[in-house]
Amino acid sequence: MTTKERALLKEALKLPQKKREALAEELLASLDLNIQPEVLDAIVAEAEKRWEAYRNGESGARSPEEFFQAFRKKRKKHASTRS
Repeated sequence: MTTKERALLKEALKLPQKKREALAEELLASLDLNIQPEVLDAIVAEAEKRWEAYRNGESGARSPEEFFQAFRKKRKKHASTRS
């Protein structure tokens, strides 16, 4: 990330949550992900469900480090079963 991009990110992170959400939606919409609309709808619905569960205290959160450690472990286990 360039210095200019980091400065832009720093300014964006100062925005109120609703403004950051709107900005994130616009940025995501601008990406050419080649995802079928029904698949994208399912992804958004699942993300919203998980966010609500987290906000209601029904689900916990993991640090990025914990997530990637578990992801790497599952990926390694999956790779070993395919060979």
